[in-house]
Amino acid sequence: MHTVPINRLSHSFATSYFDAQTAHEGQGTVLTSRVVTGPEWGCNFMDLVALLPKASIGLHEHGVNDSEIYIIISGEGEMVLAGKVFKVDQGFVLINPPRGRHALRNIGPALLKLVVLDILDR
Repeated sequence: MHTVPINRLSHSFATSYFDAQTAHEGQGTVLTSRVVTGPEWGCNFMDLVALLPKASIGLHEHGVNDSEIYIIISGEGEMVLAGKVFKVDQGFVLINPPRGRHALRNIGPALLKLVVLDILDR
């Protein structure tokens, strides 16, 4: 995964470099750009993520010391979180707690853009 130099403090979906990958055995192409990484930022990492139409981040679970926050920037998705399935779109903030199972699928015609923040649990 490409990591942006630490001295770059401004990031944009329009100008960032993205790697194409499959995420947690999901379907289709997920584009990711690692914005920051490391405890000096108070998190494990922060990524800009874009799911192509019909692409998904597969259902997965993190460890006991690993929480993630998804901030939906644009697009339409279907989220699985805490055993529930619901629609998400611009402005949703989703908290994936430690040991919580979650997945996300793009159900719209455009890119589903989000920021993924992996939190250091203390």
